[in-house]
Amino acid sequence: METSRKKTVMSTPPSRELSLSQVPLMQDLIREHPVYGSNGQVVCAKKIEHALSEGWDHAWQEQYFSSQLSAEPDYVDVGAFGEDYADDVGRPKSNVYGFIDSGTDGPTIILNGHYDVDIVSDPHLWATSDGWRSGEIVGDKIVGRGSSDMLGGLTSMMKVGTYFAENKEEWRGRILLCAVVDEEIGGNGTIHSFRTLERLGYLDATDSVGLIAEPTSSIIATRSLGFMHMQLVARRRSQHMGSATKMNNSLYDMIDVVSGFDGILDAALLSVLGSGSTEAIYNFGVIEGGRDAAIPIGQVKAEATIFYPPEVEKNQLQPAIIHQLGAKGLEAISVEFSKFGFRGHSAKDSRVADALIGTSSSGEGVVGTLNSPCDARIFSTYGVEDVVVYGPGRLEDAHSIDESISLPALSRYNEHLRLALLKLLKK
Repeated sequence: METSRKKTVMSTPPSRELSLSQVPLMQDLIREHPVYGSNGQVVCAKKIEHALSEGWDHAWQEQYFSSQLSAEPDYVDVGAFGEDYADDVGRPKSNVYGFIDSGTDGPTIILNGHYDVDIVSDPHLWATSDGWRSGEIVGDKIVGRGSSDMLGGLTSMMKVGTYFAENKEEWRGRILLCAVVDEEIGGNGTIHSFRTLERLGYLDATDSVGLIAEPTSSIIATRSLGFMHMQLVARRRSQHMGSATKMNNSLYDMIDVVSGFDGILDAALLSVLGSGSTEAIYNFGVIEGGRDAAIPIGQVKAEATIFYPPEVEKNQLQPAIIHQLGAKGLEAISVEFSKFGFRGHSAKDSRVADALIGTSSSGEGVVGTLNSPCDARIFSTYGVEDVVVYGPGRLEDAHSIDESISLPALSRYNEHLRLALLKLLKK
């Protein structure tokens, strides 16, 4: 559910339209295609560190292994997600950090962006050959995997930070940038970033706020959704199709589950929440079964992903789903929930959201929900409750064929972010 909040624009510094000098770096990062486990991530970390070192007070890389994080409450067991990730705990990863100190006491702003990108499942469907890693400018858009999610937002934060490094007389406090990996597979990179900030004494949870520059389609998102993955299996005793009925074909059981899952999930959420919105998003993305068109299917497997409200814990929702399957006469369906899952996040009375609303060009803004999981929940674990997700680009372009982001959107975001941070860090 989204709600509008209107505010009168407060006096803000005059516009100093920031250039889009970030574009060449964005193109370089897209062309390296920093997908999970690739050398592209190694190269991109070096490029980001170099760019930060030229404009920020301090920039550095720090390597980690997921095995170092297994005791953390938000740790995601990536290896449980499939054989492609089985060796995750032994893979070296690197986060990149930037730091600017105004020299005057004030709040700490933690900017978070990820430089890992999603996989490309259907490269042949892109409009141009190798468009997914081209970084080309087509019309007024930069095309390529990660352009929207979220190399655009990341390089915008880097660019805006350079302005603050050059104009320290205008603000107070500190700005930290965490350019992390592993966001696309659960968020362990952000967990390690907070451990790093804590160790170095940069984390002051009593006066720290956060901003994540995921593409939000202009929504100032104070809420983001939780994530769970489940596998369902339907089994029936198959026999010769000449004497078989639907009762011998497990496909029909799975059809009942998929076609009725709206009601099953709504009822499960209501049983947990008692009342209110049952906002949730689900997708059945894998269905397997059958080897012969002349034989009823003895077993059908389906895999689904659910994004669920931040007010719900997964250990509440999971048994509620199983109960509702039984209530619909589908108790024969076996359900297994993956260990790969995590909660959502909700920020209340957000100074960050207020600053973004108060500096928007129209004088009003829409505060709502990011219809996706993200790393916001990890901020709250470390005591930073005021974290907002707001970035350039459209959520519908993320992970899509022909993913892109518009240059005007980047330009507008750069200026909006500059003004909002000045409001938050005003002297």
